[in-house]
Order: sequence, then C-alpha cells, then structure tokens
Amino acid sequence: MEKIPSAFEIPLGQKPNILHIGAHTHGELERESYYLPSIWCLHKYEYHADLRLNGELFKITPGSVSLTPPTTLIEYFFQGPSTHKFIHFHFPGSPPVTHTSRYMFTPPSLSEDFTNCFDKALHFHSSNELKAEVRLWDLLFQIATPLPSKETSSRHPKLEAALKEIDHQLSSPITIPKIARKVGLSHNHLIRLFQKEIGRTIVSYIRERRVDRAIYLLRNTTLSIKAVAAASGIPDAQRFNKVIRIATRHSPTSIRALGPTITTGKTEI
Repeated sequence: MEKIPSAFEIPLGQKPNILHIGAHTHGELERESYYLPSIWCLHKYEYHADLRLNGELFKITPGSVSLTPPTTLIEYFFQGPSTHKFIHFHFPGSPPVTHTSRYMFTPPSLSEDFTNCFDKALHFHSSNELKAEVRLWDLLFQIATPLPSKETSSRHPKLEAALKEIDHQLSSPITIPKIARKVGLSHNHLIRLFQKEIGRTIVSYIRERRVDRAIYLLRNTTLSIKAVAAASGIPDAQRFNKVIRIATRHSPTSIRALGPTITTGKTEI
C-alpha cells in the first residue's frame, strides 16, 4: 500500500459529489479499521479517541475534524460509544490539483462558521443534494491551502493567513479588526501590508473575492440567485445586483445565461 503523507494534494478545481452523509455511533468495538480505495472522508468529532492514519497517530478531541483521501488506512481506538458526523465523497473525472491539505484540524484552526456549514450540508442533503455539495466544497476550501505560486510565495506569511481567512469568511460579515486579530496583526499593520503587497485596500479586495465567488457559483451551480448572493456575503438582493453590475457590467441573470465560458473583468465577461 502506498503511504500518503500528512500533507496531500486535493483537486478542488471541481465540485465534489457526495456518496454518503450523516452521523454514526461507533465504539462497540474498541478498535475499528477501514480502507476505502476510492472514497474521500470528512469527519467531525465530538469525543476523545485515538486515530491512526497510514500508521501516523492523531488525537481526536471534541470539535476536531479529519480529512482522508482515498487509499488511507483508517484505524480508530475508541473509549466507549462515540458519535461523529461524516461526509463520504469523490471527485468526478480528473479535476486539476489546486490545493493541499492535511489529515487533522483542531477547533482553533477552523473558521467560526465551519460547524454551521457542516451542519447545513447534512441538513440540505435530504432535500437538495446540490446545495449540500456546494457546502461541502466550501468546507474543503476552508481547510485546504492553495498551492504556492510565484505570485504568492514572497508574500508576508501573516498576509497569506489574512487572505486565507477572508476566503473562509466570505459568506459572513467581515471586519478588518477581526481579520487582524485572527492573524495576530494590528489593524494598521494589516492595512499597510495590503497596500504594499496587494496594491489596494482590504475592502476592495474583499469585494473582488465576493464577486469572484458569485460569478463562479452562477456559472457552475443551479443555486438560486438569492442563494448565490448569500453564499457570497451580499445577501441583500438589490445590493448584490448592483455590486455585480458595477464589477462586470452584467446582471447576475445575464451572467448565468451566458454559460460556462464567462471570464471575469470590468470590460467583458
């Protein structure tokens, strides 16, 4: 069996397809092991246990999350009845590798709305599978790290953390002081880093990322425009329409009608 390292590649260039989702209670046996050759697993825990992944031991604590790629040998060592929520999924076709991830995440490393997003994926799956899969996609983006590029490799590490945190929080209200505290910078220092290394204000960057997400969802999902607006952090329909028109010179409805060949920009789509 090929050993998968603690950091592995994840192909987030395409929406995942959910295979199984829900909650399950384990612990009747002290040790359980699984080997899933073609299935990705995202688990959220509310108990204490040990977890060994391809021979590497991790501690499960309440609120922690594990992500395992296919061909991972998964071994649980339970301390009694243990219930966790799970999503089993796969990526159809051969989507491009765009991010890396690691096996385990603890509560301090997760965004504040991670649990809410996980619960919404479970809630939506029985009535709207597409919404559930979009939520799962968002969860994976929250815990994954973009592959390094020449453009980003020289950036200040605290700025990189701020950029990632903004992407995590796009569907929620974002304030500059909150982002600054999250990455351990002062409000003014973060503003200066943005101006120096990004070349524009934090507010304009957040607006651009929200527009990017909105266009992506309009192009690649059948979510209602209202749902796209909420997922992009601009829940007011009138304001959403105005922001998209200013950024692209097209209405959200027109963008959706143009189909998957849209490219973003102020002059054309």
